[in-house]
Amino acid sequence: MLNTGLRVGEAAALKWSDYDRENKTILIFTTLIRTKDENGKYIVEEQESVKTKNSERVLKLNAKAIEAIEAVPENSNSDFIFCANNGKPLRLRNIQNKLDAILGRAGIPHKSTHVFRHTYASKLFAKGIVNSVMKLSKKGG
Repeated sequence: MLNTGLRVGEAAALKWSDYDRENKTILIFTTLIRTKDENGKYIVEEQESVKTKNSERVLKLNAKAIEAIEAVPENSNSDFIFCANNGKPLRLRNIQNKLDAILGRAGIPHKSTHVFRHTYASKLFAKGIVNSVMKLSKKGG
């Protein structure tokens, strides 16, 4: 997320079919959402749309993002790039819990996974890749 600016649900929804190794891009057009089932139990569902129309995008990956994706072994039980051992998509809450544990060991207070999106945007501005909020909005979705 730090090297792509993806929302946590967008990252968790990535499938191998969204990843273009040759062109070094990912296609963002779905997201995972946390919702309640008919019994009131929280579940994670794939939503065939993203937050906004601009959120549908093809994202060029940097070297660190490619390295991170390539380090993930393909799970024959799942189409998802990032999945649990059983092949199901990662639960969004578990991603936050893991981040909290890492931050806690480093003595850093709680930060939302969304902080990676903000950091990515700041890096784009600092490097001069985008020079306006409008351009950033289009690039980041």
